[in-house]
Amino acid sequence: MRITYLLSFVMLFIAGCSEYESIEDFPIAKPTLVANSLFQADSAFKVHVSRSLSVLDNAEILPITDARVVIFKDGLPVDTINQADESQYYVSGLLPDKVISIA
Repeated sequence: MRITYLLSFVMLFIAGCSEYESIEDFPIAKPTLVANSLFQADSAFKVHVSRSLSVLDNAEILPITDARVVIFKDGLPVDTINQADESQYYVSGLLPDKVISIA
């Protein structure tokens, strides 16, 4: 009896795994601007700017080093960073004290 249940389960499992998605079925997304940052209360803002990649793209994520990063507090700009440092991050002199958004 147990063997019958086990064989039935295995057959259903194999039958359910017979389909696959072709790579051609996935749309290639247009790259968008990405700003990555981890805010820490005791450290200055550090932002990495790049472009997104498609799910199927295995290329290296290249940083954007000529962007302008603006830090806002209460809807008003409080700092602008125009140049990335040697590590390809945009670093502000401000500490993240209740900053609302980065653009």
